[in-house]
Amino acid sequence: MTAARWHDAMYVKNGYFAELWSETIKYTLNKAQMYCNGAHMCTNVEVGSGTGDVILGMADKFRLSIGLDINTEFLQFSEKRVTDDIKDRVKFIHGSATELIDIMKEEVPELRSGPVIVTCVNNTIGIFPDEIKAATYRQMQELAGENGIVIIGFWNGNKFGDALQHFYARNPKLCGSMEGAIIDWENHTLTTSGGYRTHWSTPEEARSVLLRYGFDVIDVTEIGRGVLCTCRGKSVDTSAPSTIDLSIGKSFSPNQKEVEDAVTSFYQNAFQQEFYKEVWGGQDQHIGLYTDPSLKCLRTSKRISKAGCLATEKLLSKVCPFDGARIADFGSGYGSTARHLASNYNCSVTCIELSQYSNEINRKLCMQAGLESKIEIGSEKSFFKTDLNESFFDFVISQDAFCHAEDVAFRAFEEAARVLKPNGILAFTNTVVDPQVRHEEMEGVLERLKLCVMDSPDSLVAAADLAGFELVEFEDSTDSLVQHFCSLIEVLREKSDILAGKTSKEYVMSILKGLENWRDAGINGSLRWGFFVFSKSMETKSA
Repeated sequence: MTAARWHDAMYVKNGYFAELWSETIKYTLNKAQMYCNGAHMCTNVEVGSGTGDVILGMADKFRLSIGLDINTEFLQFSEKRVTDDIKDRVKFIHGSATELIDIMKEEVPELRSGPVIVTCVNNTIGIFPDEIKAATYRQMQELAGENGIVIIGFWNGNKFGDALQHFYARNPKLCGSMEGAIIDWENHTLTTSGGYRTHWSTPEEARSVLLRYGFDVIDVTEIGRGVLCTCRGKSVDTSAPSTIDLSIGKSFSPNQKEVEDAVTSFYQNAFQQEFYKEVWGGQDQHIGLYTDPSLKCLRTSKRISKAGCLATEKLLSKVCPFDGARIADFGSGYGSTARHLASNYNCSVTCIELSQYSNEINRKLCMQAGLESKIEIGSEKSFFKTDLNESFFDFVISQDAFCHAEDVAFRAFEEAARVLKPNGILAFTNTVVDPQVRHEEMEGVLERLKLCVMDSPDSLVAAADLAGFELVEFEDSTDSLVQHFCSLIEVLREKSDILAGKTSKEYVMSILKGLENWRDAGINGSLRWGFFVFSKSMETKSA
């Protein structure tokens, strides 16, 4: 696939993507005017600039235009097409998108003298390996900064069939022959016999993917054969060196190790454990279900405990574990779910938990209940990498743990898919955010669990779908979230002196503020909670 051949098929008059090329330029210039005071004030950095057609098509409008690509042939093709009138304002750079910030610091030191618009269009992000996507997306946001925007263009899944007929079938030398090609109509994915693979995204999927990767999405527009999205940049210290782990080939993708360290730190914290013991009840670490009217007759502490049991019973009623079933509990905490399964369903349960303290409590409580033979509690493990046998379990269960996966929930779901048998069930409760809520509105909510981002229902479902799961049910039970945090606040106020004596007054005040933030977010609809049930597909999807 030569640069010239790609250019001719994509952009020449009457080319399949010629209209999208024109619309992409119009869209970018419009967003530059809307959010950055006009293109003439901005630097446009295109990640994966390819043949240079998009960035060159509007270079005369921007203060500076920088194209970054890893393909030297495409870069040479682009450079030859730079005209004299823009040669002082255009630069093409060879480099990896995973090193975007450092490359720009070295090659374009004047970059920060105005707003930055980072673009990655024409489905370029789709060819990046999954191992580098999280880091690349994050660097794009940080390069744009608080005064800039990120524009990402996907090919439109609603036009997938049209593209098969009118682009791929007519360009066998470009992407490979359609003879023997694998076409996944449901997921808008084509894999030709030559190994070329492409995925086309619907507008809904594009938004979900971006939300899952932590973007503040402010616009999603379907334009013919494309889906164009605008996201806000992020404020960073541009003088500091990049601290993102960009290593490839580790057992962790970017962010996984960071997430694991954050979870371990949170649940190993001695003050935090005292809070769960004194206020949450010492058996559960998950949100309770408050639909039973009889709960109102109980003391608040008893109500929290009973509601926790009811949430577990409700979750398990949705999957109906059978006698002797093998179940993995991801994020098992103190093991209340595992003990309920072993006691009431005669199941064997394997607990997966990162916190050593929680595992020790779990072992103690299992011994007291005489359930050691039915519940396995190994060493500290992450739900990203459990070391469990492949295709071994009938169910994977989790209660309010996946919110800690942040922007790599897909990897946790991949691990669940790996250990489940075909048609196995993944069922969990989880807290999610309303997709229309702005990131800054959730800062107090995120701070309580030391999170950077939370999934929306759609982005969580999209992550599960990518891992090979089909949604069976999502039951929204946000009213219970509100009642749960109201109850926690009541108990905390009753026991504030006791807890302060074991921790500190400052800690108690910060915990109270965090609980109030969650309660208020549930009341105003920013935060939601409910039951998710997924079935593992017979065939695992490609990453």
